[in-house]
Amino acid sequence: MDNGALGLLLGVACLLPCAFVSLVWVFALAVLGFNGVSRSGDPD
Repeated sequence: MDNGALGLLLGVACLLPCAFVSLVWVFALAVLGFNGVSRSGDPD
């Protein structure tokens, strides 16, 4: 494997977990925010 392919592979291997963690964070925050609004959002 040449350096270009190795660099690309390393870049993808580094970016995928970062993107996955970001998606998990956004999903968790959205779920927590939705739960908070549905619980305490009652005007009554």
